[in-house]
Amino acid sequence: MTPPVTSKTLEYECPSRFYTGEIRFRNRQVSGVGGLAVGSAGVAFAVAWAVGSSVDAARPLAFAACAFGAICAGLGGYLLWLWATDHRQPVRVTADGIECGRRRWGWSAIAWLGATRHHDGCAPTFALRGRTGHRVHLLPVSPRLSAAEYATLAAAVREHVRPSFPHVEVRDPQPPTDDEPPA
Repeated sequence: MTPPVTSKTLEYECPSRFYTGEIRFRNRQVSGVGGLAVGSAGVAFAVAWAVGSSVDAARPLAFAACAFGAICAGLGGYLLWLWATDHRQPVRVTADGIECGRRRWGWSAIAWLGATRHHDGCAPTFALRGRTGHRVHLLPVSPRLSAAEYATLAAAVREHVRPSFPHVEVRDPQPPTDDEPPA
């Protein structure tokens, strides 16, 4: 039986570790989204101040714009903080299940394991079992897995996990989408 997870970084030992990686938040997407959110917040605050100070009837619109601006500023600030501190979340696929940050999903809760193919490699994905369908989780690890690394991970899960959890399906990587160059 696995000991309870109390550490923020999941530093306990698992007998069979199939993959260990991390999600890094210092990348172009996070900095771009953070900057866009902070910029949108500034524009929303400026519009709210201009509209709200000139016409009394427009005060509800000014309040809505201020609320939108505050939400964007909070989200943008959080994303920029993640980027500035080079925040990372550990990701592990083990005999016990899948771990990302402080979250753990045992194999009994997982319906399938797969990957999404991108121009720079494969990002693991998995779906949880449920009454109303599957909830898909993407693990955008840095660096991405190569096709050979994902094939090794899939073979290890088929060999070690499927005998105990036959409901877990191991899927091949999905083809790239139309907006991405081929791998």
